[in-house]
Amino acid sequence: MATVCFSRGRYSQRTFQGREGPAAHLGAACSSLLGQVLHLPNNSLRLLVGCGVAAAISAAFNTPLAGVIFAMEVILLEYTVIGFTPVLVASVTAALLVQSVYGHDADFDIPALQIQSLNEIPLVILLGFVIALIAAGFMRLMLYSQKSAKWPMTYRLLLAGLLTGIAALFYPQVMGIGYDTISESLQGNFTLSLLIGMLVAKCLLTPVVLGLGIPGGLIGPTFYIGALTGAAFALLTAGMAGPEHSEVGLYAMLGMGAMMGAVLNAPLAALIALLELTANPNIIFPGMLAIVVASTTVRYVFKLPSIFLATLQNQGLDYRHEPLSQALSRIGVASMLQSTVQLSFNCNLTAAKHALQQESQWLLLSNKEPDSILLPADLETFISEHPEDAEHDIDLMEIPALRRDVAPLSIKASLKDALDKMNHDQLDALYVCHLNQQIAGIITRDQIEHLYTQKLHN
Repeated sequence: MATVCFSRGRYSQRTFQGREGPAAHLGAACSSLLGQVLHLPNNSLRLLVGCGVAAAISAAFNTPLAGVIFAMEVILLEYTVIGFTPVLVASVTAALLVQSVYGHDADFDIPALQIQSLNEIPLVILLGFVIALIAAGFMRLMLYSQKSAKWPMTYRLLLAGLLTGIAALFYPQVMGIGYDTISESLQGNFTLSLLIGMLVAKCLLTPVVLGLGIPGGLIGPTFYIGALTGAAFALLTAGMAGPEHSEVGLYAMLGMGAMMGAVLNAPLAALIALLELTANPNIIFPGMLAIVVASTTVRYVFKLPSIFLATLQNQGLDYRHEPLSQALSRIGVASMLQSTVQLSFNCNLTAAKHALQQESQWLLLSNKEPDSILLPADLETFISEHPEDAEHDIDLMEIPALRRDVAPLSIKASLKDALDKMNHDQLDALYVCHLNQQIAGIITRDQIEHLYTQKLHN
């Protein structure tokens, strides 16, 4: 059973994995629920999820800018001007609320950090490679555990508890959020043997437990592993840079950023987090080196995306992000609707002329339910060329015209949703309905293709 404590005036739940992952999930879920209650379109829900995650990360670490970049890099997977502003507002609001209630105290005790000599640059780069190896092993083990663990949840919970208990017998520091251990490693208070022992225990325990499907966070453990790796690396290489070798805390902090950037595939978010956590611009240069080396090595040498995308792919939910999908998911169908007038399959001349006088772009043909669409020009041509036939009821399904079958679509849908439905139902047009089922208009495949080729592509 988890226990509850108060750390530096801030509420926290002492589970072995931390609070950041669950906080991000809660932020995303609450934002999505709010959007659904307000009946917002799907493209707005996507942005709201990013806002919720940014607010959660900002509140957890008191790093508002890192929360914004994390949401853009990891959740939205793109940088856009229209998306940046609401995410920024949400992140700043969360940080302001936390600071006004709990104060400005940091979670970590961070000493003054600065690289002492350019002779240490090769060591910083080497640290990036070491972090990349550990991050790749961490991710591979987690993915392997996910594929292998097919037992009922009861057995998986028992196994996770057993493994955690065994590890805690030797290294109790693997329990809890781990921020106290991170602070001690930043201060250089651990011996090399203890650092290596805790590192091995955490690197083996965390991915296995998460792979078993036990809910938990990822950001806290990556900080923990990165800090221990950096501290152990500093002790092992203390004699290589001479008397000007930087303190252990610098390498521990660099390890935290590099591990976060490598596992989450979010190098910029990791760098900004380092800058905000330390409030020290001197961390930027070595931080960039370590983070870029670790992230690019994991990405291009080990061929691993972020742990979130890798997990989805591992479960058969390959979340692809082609440029077309990204562009269309940002636009709602409500912004591109063409006007329509509804007519029954058989209508008289008066009803037909009344529909033509409204100068709509499409005629929606229906019996009990809408079935197809027709261009008004085709009906007008038929009436002018066959005046004797037009005096009787007109069968709009029989007159010479190009008709398109249609299916319904919610007005909350994005253009990507519309295109996916067209492809699935093999249609070239859809009629869009309000929440009260009233017909709002028509969206066609030609409109979507024109938007992408003529506007978005340019």
